[in-house]
Amino acid sequence: MRLATGPSSARVRPEALTFADVPTELRPSNWRQWLRKVTKADIREALGSGIEKSRAREMAVGDLQGAAYCAWLADHDLTTPAGRPARGWDSTSLARWEDSL
Repeated sequence: MRLATGPSSARVRPEALTFADVPTELRPSNWRQWLRKVTKADIREALGSGIEKSRAREMAVGDLQGAAYCAWLADHDLTTPAGRPARGWDSTSLARWEDSL
């Protein structure tokens, strides 16, 4: 498994990844770019439950962007055996890092 460190790590090896390595399109601030990728199929269930279209689209964006982020993490051996982000690499930690810039 590749060593991964968040931005507050005191020990960083040259091969270690940081949040700065996360592609810009996967960062929380870029959620709007994912709106164009949302399809009717992505929001059908939410609409059927009475959720407003704009909220359903935002929910779908979160799912699409989250799945892409998890795929990137998996490509870099930063997921648990269950496919969840490794400790310190969850989307909330990424958002906090991005907000600190």
